[in-house]
Amino acid sequence: MSFGVVQSMIASLKSNRDLLDKRSKLKGTLSGKESKKLEFKSLKATSEQLKEIKEKLQQENKIARTKQAIMFTIIIVIITSIVMYLILIKRFIKIL
Repeated sequence: MSFGVVQSMIASLKSNRDLLDKRSKLKGTLSGKESKKLEFKSLKATSEQLKEIKEKLQQENKIARTKQAIMFTIIIVIITSIVMYLILIKRFIKIL
């Protein structure tokens, strides 16, 4: 009865084991090719550059917060207007 389930489990385990073998062969390489170790050049920033970066990030964050506040306000106004409309319709139907 459950032979199909057991068979699919065995097939899944076998395919996973095969994937592990391939991964271990490629370990330490870049996209499967033999290559040298990656080296990065570290650049030093001056204090002026750091200040400019800080100011730029602060300005971007300020703009993002302003956009979020505007969107939040718009959403609240829309939800409130929908609720008020539904309440008004309910009262109007109740009067009829």
